[in-house]
Amino acid sequence: LDMALPPGIPTLEALSTGNFTRVDNVFCTSRVTERIIRCNTDPSLRPTKTDHFPIVTTLDIHAPLVNSAERLNWKKVKWKELCERLEEDLQLIGRGLTTNWGTKRDRVERRVLGAFATGIRDIIALTTDSPHQRRWWNKDLDRLRKDTARLSKKHYKRRHWLDHPIHELYRRVRNDFAAEIKRAKAAKWLEWLEQAEGDSVWDIGKMLEGGPTD
Repeated sequence: LDMALPPGIPTLEALSTGNFTRVDNVFCTSRVTERIIRCNTDPSLRPTKTDHFPIVTTLDIHAPLVNSAERLNWKKVKWKELCERLEEDLQLIGRGLTTNWGTKRDRVERRVLGAFATGIRDIIALTTDSPHQRRWWNKDLDRLRKDTARLSKKHYKRRHWLDHPIHELYRRVRNDFAAEIKRAKAAKWLEWLEQAEGDSVWDIGKMLEGGPTD
């Protein structure tokens, strides 16, 4: 462990004698120490009748962003509108195909593909994954999170009613939520391992060799 609070900084002023001493320390692992911007006491925040000085630590917790490319949002496609648009465009192309199909095939194929591309681009909206998105999150977890939050309020409201059944129900739902999060993370991790190739394999190797983090 590393000492985060610099030496020579007093952390206590004895109320009886007014002497300044150093009785408190801040220990961190090397990984946390690398992220410390500032660690110092702030006597101005000391409450009344308290001889210890508050220790204020500022950490750099900047999260690296993931570059996310835009993609078509197929989940919110207006299928009726898209089908009507494609049907209309393809009918316009089909009116000139009564003769000489062989000589026009390449040109028609390009027009058909162009109609699909234009229709999709005009009708389907683009979306971008959030750089902070939990990729293992799913609708079941969202439902469990809401249930846990709702029961947590009831559990706290009846905290003085020790034998109320809400406490046991809240405990079970909270544990189910935690277990489901663990399963979802493991499933997403296995999915990534199975699809890994190229640079992803090296990323996995670095993570496995890096050891546990804080």
